[in-house]
Amino acid sequence: MQLINPNGNDHPPGPSENSVTATGADEPAGRKGRRNLNRWLLAGLLPLAALALQWLLWERLQPYVWLFFYPAVFLSSWVGGRVAGLLATAFSAVVVWYLFIPPRYSFSLVHPSTIIALLIFAGMGVLFSLFHERLRRAGRQTRLALAEAILGREHLEHLMEERTRELVSLVDELRRKEADLRRSQELAKIGSWTYQADGRLEWSDELYRIYGLARGKFTPDVPSFLEIIHPDDRAHMQHWVKACLGGENPGELEFRIVRPDGSVRFISGHGALSRDSEGRVTGMSGTGQDITERKIAESAHRESEELLKLFIEYAPVPLAMFDREMRYLYASRRWRSDFGLGDRSLVKVSHYAIFPEIPQHWRELHRRGLAGEILREEAEEFRRADGTVQWLRWELRPWYDAGGKVGGIVIFSEDISNRKCAEDALQKLNEELELRVAQRTETLDVILSEREAQNAELQRAYHELEAETARRIRMVEELRQKEQLLIHQSRLAAMGEMLGYIAHQWRQPLNVLGLHLQVLGLSYQHGTFSRELLEESVGKAMGIIRHLSRTIDDFRDFLILNKEKTLFQVDEVIVKTVGLIEEHLKKAGVRIEVACTNPPEVNGFPNEYSHVILNLLTNAKDAFLERQTEHPVIRVHSGSEQGKTVVTIADNAGGIPEEIIDKIFDAYFTTKGLGKGSGVGLFMSKMIIEKNMGGSLTVRNVNGGAEFRIEI
Repeated sequence: MQLINPNGNDHPPGPSENSVTATGADEPAGRKGRRNLNRWLLAGLLPLAALALQWLLWERLQPYVWLFFYPAVFLSSWVGGRVAGLLATAFSAVVVWYLFIPPRYSFSLVHPSTIIALLIFAGMGVLFSLFHERLRRAGRQTRLALAEAILGREHLEHLMEERTRELVSLVDELRRKEADLRRSQELAKIGSWTYQADGRLEWSDELYRIYGLARGKFTPDVPSFLEIIHPDDRAHMQHWVKACLGGENPGELEFRIVRPDGSVRFISGHGALSRDSEGRVTGMSGTGQDITERKIAESAHRESEELLKLFIEYAPVPLAMFDREMRYLYASRRWRSDFGLGDRSLVKVSHYAIFPEIPQHWRELHRRGLAGEILREEAEEFRRADGTVQWLRWELRPWYDAGGKVGGIVIFSEDISNRKCAEDALQKLNEELELRVAQRTETLDVILSEREAQNAELQRAYHELEAETARRIRMVEELRQKEQLLIHQSRLAAMGEMLGYIAHQWRQPLNVLGLHLQVLGLSYQHGTFSRELLEESVGKAMGIIRHLSRTIDDFRDFLILNKEKTLFQVDEVIVKTVGLIEEHLKKAGVRIEVACTNPPEVNGFPNEYSHVILNLLTNAKDAFLERQTEHPVIRVHSGSEQGKTVVTIADNAGGIPEEIIDKIFDAYFTTKGLGKGSGVGLFMSKMIIEKNMGGSLTVRNVNGGAEFRIEI
């Protein structure tokens, strides 16, 4: 850290300052850089070598997961310094955790001992790395020696002529100490600065390196120094500078800087005022140390403590961690619940103050655990102060601090009172059962004879059940056959209707065909027969024959049962079906209106669907004839609603009586006279739509007639 002159005195710098800054040149920067690079490479290769050896020899080394990593971390810290040691520690901990600690290839920690071992390793790595703090103390001693040398040089100015030889010797010694100071600063990452009364501010080479600046390219002064301070710390630094200008002792200050490459470093600064014999401030000097790694380590340590706290607090078992005085450090929620401790704070509270009823032999076990023993008990009685008794299954293990010493113990204590009571109750039940078995042994023969009679009865019941099952299977088969018969009857009825329609459709074309043949005969008799008349008559006759052939094809297609579902257009099926019956309806005086709005395709059985429409149209025609309806009309409409294809067939035949409207889809139910209806048409239509095609067929009375609605 560096500052301006606190009181503005203009005393010129003495020879001591000049001699300090004019010490012999350090070793070349290139050589030093290569040496540091080699040390870092060696420090980085050590944990990698440990990983390779551990991987190759793992089958022989199990379960000693840390065997090679302890010496690797120690040597990395020794070769590369504190940062290299901490990085090697972190790398080794992560690698061992992921590759060798069960369950392998994950960051899960199952056993508390694994956590403790991991923490011990991390603590030892930090301990090895902090060994370089001794070099920091050596730096302090060097600075004290430098201050003594500066005072001696000021005194030597008055004795220059008398003590030239001593001055030369002291100057040489000072140069050696300055070289040692530079080396110490490099090792400890501590740079020094001085501020003279004339406004001159000087930095050591290490301070330039810490700030990421190059000597000669950056001139240190207060404004430029404040520019590299982190914006969040700049106001605090300005306040510190102002206080020093007021004559206050600078003391210590931690702040952040922003290097030219954008990286942020944490700096610990120390400063001291220099005063003359009259107490006036003549300058200031101090140091700046890069403590970024220490801050990172402190943050990691805090995170580790927080993780340990969370792990214990939310552990699904009763778990508590104590220090050497048996004071609580952490306790799980299950521990609080099992022992009725509520939500009060337990940190730093003595375990014996909370449970004064703990017996003396348990306290002795705690002392043995603090001595390093691992103890456990599967079931032990604990009498509470309120007179209640708890049965506990417990385990006690020591935990170790960074120095390898026992820092306290971890206790797992599970309340097994319910299990113990259950075991006692089971023991009592076993005794009662043995007594009952002994009592019932005498009546065993009677029971066996009763069981034989029961077995005989069960055999008879089994045979009866077999007979009943066979009878029911036959009934099911008969029902299936009846259903097939219904389908066959429905098909025969439809065939009968179709034959009537075909006979009607063929009668007129056959009459026309006969007339054409008669015309040919008469024209031959009267001598008017000609080739043109023959060709005209043959053409008309062939047209009539093709019409009759299409009628036969339509009839054949209608009677073919579809075996697999196919996509079909509802409009096409409606038009085709209406075409089969349209002439018959006209003969009966029935007008049919068809309105199709191009609904979406349906996945189903088109011939069965046509059968349903034909059945509904035939029923409407029969209702007109039965009731002698004036101006009979059948309206067929197709469309889509909410993604479904909807077809409605409505008539004006007066509707269906309300007392039978719910029965018209029942098998063998008919309102027609004897011999005019089988009662299976609507039943089979509903089965085709709902069972075979997954749709619905419903009916309602609207506008003086019935409306059948098909939805698929």
